[in-house]
Amino acid sequence: MLRAGKKTNSQTSTSNDACSLLYINVPDFNCNMSQIENYCIDRFNLLNEVSKLKDTLSAQKSNTSKDNEDFRNLSSRFLGSTKDEQFKIKDELSHYCLRLAMCDSTDRNWFITTESILLANRLNQSDLTTIISSFKGFGWSPVSQEEYEQYQDDLGYLVKKANLNLNEVNNTHFYKLPFQDIPKLIDTKKAIIIKGEAYIYISNFKDMVIHTFKNYMNFALDRIKADKTRIKEEFPELIQFFTTLPKAGDGTNKPQLGNTKHIRKEDVSPLSKTSFPMCMRVMYDSLVETSSLKYEGRLQFGTFLKGIGLPYDEAINFWRIAFSKRVSNTDFDKEYLYNIRHNYGLEGKSTNYSPYSCPRIISKSPHNGDKLVHGCPYIQSLERLEQKLLDLGIDDFQRIQILEATKTSPNVACTKHFNFLHPNNTLTKLINHPNQFYDQSMEYYKTLEEKKSAKQSNNKENENQSIDEK
Repeated sequence: MLRAGKKTNSQTSTSNDACSLLYINVPDFNCNMSQIENYCIDRFNLLNEVSKLKDTLSAQKSNTSKDNEDFRNLSSRFLGSTKDEQFKIKDELSHYCLRLAMCDSTDRNWFITTESILLANRLNQSDLTTIISSFKGFGWSPVSQEEYEQYQDDLGYLVKKANLNLNEVNNTHFYKLPFQDIPKLIDTKKAIIIKGEAYIYISNFKDMVIHTFKNYMNFALDRIKADKTRIKEEFPELIQFFTTLPKAGDGTNKPQLGNTKHIRKEDVSPLSKTSFPMCMRVMYDSLVETSSLKYEGRLQFGTFLKGIGLPYDEAINFWRIAFSKRVSNTDFDKEYLYNIRHNYGLEGKSTNYSPYSCPRIISKSPHNGDKLVHGCPYIQSLERLEQKLLDLGIDDFQRIQILEATKTSPNVACTKHFNFLHPNNTLTKLINHPNQFYDQSMEYYKTLEEKKSAKQSNNKENENQSIDEK
């Protein structure tokens, strides 16, 4: 169980609203790795969709109430309704975790920009009076009647910029704040400076909030980046998970390289021998031998198969055959069909479950029980791992290398296994996701095929050239 942080007490409910809107206070939630993974992936996908929608609207020069509704529907789709009890938890937890993931990422600017777009849309859904009330504790002061009368000529410039008549406004339509807080508004002539303070017209209040948020995000990400070494030592599985997130714009809902090729149930067996990581190979071999796999194993292996391209219909047939030695079709439908449908997002809340990452598999590893075959084999019984390596025909040298690597980390051991299965591969980083192992294997064999085809083509050209010379 992880604790996200400690929440700072705010002085007023209005400042609480503002702090929540800008994610200033670190949330204080108990959470587990499964929640973090799912929440992060959902928010990442939300930000990707927000970015795409914004690009579309910019190209169309569109900004209507329907557009605001589109943004609102996106948020509900990935984070749930704002009326749900879990919304605040999911919203804040996913934001803060992605901060940690993005603080030193090349996607950092994309993250700040897209979060700002999301905030702007939320502001558009609130009336201006409510927004202003929420930010009372920020030191942004309304202009007094005395100041308004004193600077009326200067403030008249802002009124003209808003295409209004000076007779239609009064002092309540203007706010003042430190000029260094809003350089962009000053540059775009949406603010004026009088005696070291910036004055804005009320219609630019939302712009001021967005600019403040961007400044704060840069500051917050710098602070997190400076502290990341300590966080990595305290929560290594969290940092490890972040490395599996796709790049901005990938549009994928699972942290893998994007395998889109469908496989059939008949393909699983040969693929298990060439391209499955050890954790999945152990579960598959046990399933074939015993016609049984416990619930957690079915989740881990089932989502992995879905991730490598096994469609729902093929999955039903695969599992039906796998369990056929000990259950009838009727019993299969009663005991297993619902869970398989659930994994594919066809039951329950229609959540399309992602394949398990290494940190999640490690966290789910059983601590005892020889009959349980799910989890990470590199952190369990070394005797059982060594026997499995022997069963797979891995030679003494390679076996010793893998067993020694488990003392460093399971990911190092898994990467060693990948290297032994795929000689002369081009892998440049550690394996940190079972589907990454599989996708890299597919790339490896694809490259071999391309080289083989090129060689055959070259040989054929040489033969033809020889014939011509004769």
